[in-house]
Amino acid sequence: MSGARKFKVVTSGFYSCSVEDWVRSRKAPQTELPRLTEGQKDFASRFGLPEQEYARHLLANRYGRERIVRGAQELGETIDHLLGNGGSGGRVLGIKADLSDGPREVWLETKQGRSQIAVPPALATALLRRGRLEAEEKEQLKKLLITGLGRSEVTPKRKAR
Repeated sequence: MSGARKFKVVTSGFYSCSVEDWVRSRKAPQTELPRLTEGQKDFASRFGLPEQEYARHLLANRYGRERIVRGAQELGETIDHLLGNGGSGGRVLGIKADLSDGPREVWLETKQGRSQIAVPPALATALLRRGRLEAEEKEQLKKLLITGLGRSEVTPKRKAR
């Protein structure tokens, strides 16, 4: 979406690795592993972890964080589209995502002001599992926006002149 407005994805939490992320990190070539800082090398040594093993752990977490951020961006872009791409319906300001559970909250700006809408866990899980929303989930998201914004439809109709 080249014409899409930008919004922030704010992450919190510590652990973002799925089984798929872990497997992917195990198959990654050594050249893709992050270079460890002296502090990280010391940490690995104190816990008896080989440096390469610890680097793969860090890589798996990076893959997980990237997956969660991509899911949050997909959610925000879908909501922006439902709201009319920032026209009279409003726009997404940001998405709060937990690194273990995915998107948790959407921050919106409409003509009525700013609001926050919680993302149902089932919707976040589906988004993270596939990386995109299916038609029925988009419909669920549309209903969530209507309820959360106190409207009868997502994008208000323009008044005739």
